[in-house]
Amino acid sequence: MLTSGVWPLLPQRLRSILRVPARRLIRIPDTPSWVRLRRPDRKAVPDPPPGVSHASWEICWSLRSGWTTVFIESGERGAAEDFVEPRHPLWDPAIIAFALSLPERQRRRDGTVKYVLRRAANLPDAIRRRDNKADFGHVIEDALEALGGRRFFDSLATAEAGWVDPDRARRGYDRVRTHSALTDTRSAALLPRLWMLAAVEVWYRAVYA
Repeated sequence: MLTSGVWPLLPQRLRSILRVPARRLIRIPDTPSWVRLRRPDRKAVPDPPPGVSHASWEICWSLRSGWTTVFIESGERGAAEDFVEPRHPLWDPAIIAFALSLPERQRRRDGTVKYVLRRAANLPDAIRRRDNKADFGHVIEDALEALGGRRFFDSLATAEAGWVDPDRARRGYDRVRTHSALTDTRSAALLPRLWMLAAVEVWYRAVYA
């Protein structure tokens, strides 16, 4: 309530004044007692400029959260198990600082999001002017096929354990194979559910089978 609701509404000058006493009031130490490293002279993720949307503030706070680091490191560990070493150029601190420093007019203009990025990337007009998100349903379908397709859903270990209804799972799979998620809302809703079911199934087989 305080950090995500009230704090972003305060002027930046007032936040700078209140930050230390506020942390003391709610008993948040500036640095954990077990840390012996010197604090950096500047923030890796600076405050966004005044007047930005609440969503921009949420992005800023999430980047400062330790959970972001945990998720990134977990993803890198998972990739390393498959001998992949990912590199994410948009995680560069200089790019993050630049993006957060942009005025809202540069990021959203006339209903277009990522305005500066669209202009900088020299995209084809069909992509640059698109106002909906990309569809990755075909990636999920390819992954399900790689697991065995219909045969995978015919022999679910999680179904034998009583976790899922195998008939409904098979019917869902048949639906997404015969109806495109781009034109069929039911298929679009089923795809992520089948993906989660498949992930749990693979985990269950690895742990219990």
